[in-house]
Amino acid sequence: VIGVLRLRKGIPSRTAGFGLGLMILGVGLVGLQLVPLPPGLWTILPGRQFVVESLAASGSPLGWMPLSLTPPETRAVLLALLPSLAMFIAAMSLRPEDRKFLAIGLLIAVVASVLLGLAQKFQGPASPLYWHENSSVGSATGPFANRNFFAALLYSSIPFIAALAVVWTRRRDMNRLLIAIFAFTVLAVVIIGLGATGSRAGIVLAIVAVLASGLLAWGKPNVERGPPVSRFGVLAQFGAFFLIAQFGLVGILRLAQTDPVTDYRGDIYSVSLKALTAFFPMGSGFGSFVPVYAMHETPITILNSYVNHAHNDWLELIIEGGLPMALILAAFLIWFV
Repeated sequence: VIGVLRLRKGIPSRTAGFGLGLMILGVGLVGLQLVPLPPGLWTILPGRQFVVESLAASGSPLGWMPLSLTPPETRAVLLALLPSLAMFIAAMSLRPEDRKFLAIGLLIAVVASVLLGLAQKFQGPASPLYWHENSSVGSATGPFANRNFFAALLYSSIPFIAALAVVWTRRRDMNRLLIAIFAFTVLAVVIIGLGATGSRAGIVLAIVAVLASGLLAWGKPNVERGPPVSRFGVLAQFGAFFLIAQFGLVGILRLAQTDPVTDYRGDIYSVSLKALTAFFPMGSGFGSFVPVYAMHETPITILNSYVNHAHNDWLELIIEGGLPMALILAAFLIWFV
């Protein structure tokens, strides 16, 4: 609410406004799944026939029902979206120079998380530093329960390192040697953290992040203190730096552990695709993946492990959100690029 009040004078840019619109659409879609629908409409939605048959067999009347098959879980998802929405609005309400403090705060948290992850790794599975009972013990997970989540924090921080370095380099009152040392040190910490996680997907995405971050040097110059340096100069300076980082990431990738879930990911995908087909185009409801997945398992595809996610966020979101979610994801990709 405070962030919205601070935006009374307008959204800072068209790009920010489009991003806010996407977030509102996403939250609105989750809320829409909780709106009760009349029986005549609800019964024609794909994948609902088993509910109709169960109620008929028990002699219970079919009343107004929400689109989501698991309303309590969908309400939990709606609440879980509010912090990220609030953070996005809060960031938009800040002046550009103040947003740098958010980036610096993020990088401080990243460095602290890597130190925690390294301590977990060195102490082994019995380390008391794991924050969650269901943590991927034996791997560096930092403050998360899963090493892939930790890796996501690390590769997401790479563009912030590059952005701060590029902006500071364009200022005439900043020492470029100190900027290079800062960028090299933080990026080295991130690479070490990725190696400790052993997440192959995380390392691959970090390579993509390193390559794409070089494009930030082509952004609009920010004239803060005197004329900006040449875009080509910035690009050359950081191009060599990021090239070195790439070799480090590729080397770590060769040594990274294979995720145990990799062996049966194909089975999970095949069952998930059946669920997607059964509930498309309206989806089964956000938070409903676990029971929906279990409905489509067979004796051949059932696993010893408990499957609580599709291990593919895009696939899982479309199972739960249907075609509307797929359209929002497509719009997000266009906006992000």
